[in-house]
Amino acid sequence: MSTTTAEDHQLALSPHVVVTPLGEGALLLHLDSKFFHSINRPGWGILQLLEAGTTRQNIMSNCTDWGAGEHDRAAIENYLDELISNDLAGNFDGKTTGQQAQFSGDWAAPTIERHDEPLERIVTSAFDPSVPLAE
Repeated sequence: MSTTTAEDHQLALSPHVVVTPLGEGALLLHLDSKFFHSINRPGWGILQLLEAGTTRQNIMSNCTDWGAGEHDRAAIENYLDELISNDLAGNFDGKTTGQQAQFSGDWAAPTIERHDEPLERIVTSAFDPSVPLAE
């Protein structure tokens, strides 16, 4: 009989996600769905933990260190659930590296926003003659 709880399950960033850090957060591209997602600075901090594999419990502990209070717990859980439901993160069976995340600034609830248009609707082909070439 297993005594593992949901907080003990290891989570990791999906291998189908490319992350580009930006000034106040990061931009995620899911390579299968082609959808972009923007995350804020606390969301980027959490995502850095997911890159190495972590648990919800470790994420909560780090968020508390960064300034989150008990009242932020639901927002953090919702953020993680949103990552999982969009296949940006999921269960991880490997060994975590204990990587620390870089976070500075004031704490705010982590947010994620899915962009309206997938990449294939933004750029249909790199060889499209109607798209001007960069000079």
